[in-house]
Amino acid sequence: METTIETTQNQLTLFDMLTVEQEIELARRVKTAAWEADTNKTKLNKIIKLLNEKGFTDRHFKYTINDSKITAKFNVADWRSEPKHVETEIESFTSQIHLLYSKYDKTSNSIGTVKRYFWVDKDKIECSSLTGNYRYYKPESILSMIEKSYGVALNQYNEANKLKSNIEYTVNKYKELYPEATVVTGKEYSKDGSEFDKVTVKFKSGSYVSFRVGEKVDNEWIIAKFDAVFNKLKGNDILDYFNTQETY
Repeated sequence: METTIETTQNQLTLFDMLTVEQEIELARRVKTAAWEADTNKTKLNKIIKLLNEKGFTDRHFKYTINDSKITAKFNVADWRSEPKHVETEIESFTSQIHLLYSKYDKTSNSIGTVKRYFWVDKDKIECSSLTGNYRYYKPESILSMIEKSYGVALNQYNEANKLKSNIEYTVNKYKELYPEATVVTGKEYSKDGSEFDKVTVKFKSGSYVSFRVGEKVDNEWIIAKFDAVFNKLKGNDILDYFNTQETY
């Protein structure tokens, strides 16, 4: 009795195209993709388990997953042959997981919740955007920092708005003292590279004085000054300029 095996057109096309070695390579690629998907899933589950056991809730972290089958293209030819690309369906599992904490944004002058990537090594967590360094911390320490982040952000918000109020006060003060001058605000950098606000009083002559505003009102100090009149003097005019100055 003769047995007939029915084969679909797609199967015929696939097997007509591939050699035995290429079929083996394709099967290896599909198996590897399944292993990677399972590994990614296991890794995520371990991280979630660690966080849950240490007291983290959905207020402290958030994750998304994409568990599906996708179509992938593989080159199943060996290095001695012309490329042979084959499309096939594989297992795929991808995910993203972030820590959530409060942060002050000086651009919008507001406190919001941010999400940041983190890394886990055994039972410790590294999140430089939260901790300010690349050390690995115990989960309990990270959780404590997250819980305290709103208080830190609130203090930064209050300090920023207090400074903003002091700047406005300083600008208005010099506008009243020197109504013909132009008073502007700007940014300046200290020697360590940190940014701070300044108030500059510009006079019609081109001269100016810049102040750094302190934490208290009327506590600003001069950080730069320019005498446009003196800057234009040359030769004996400079000596005459000094000669007319009174002793203080």
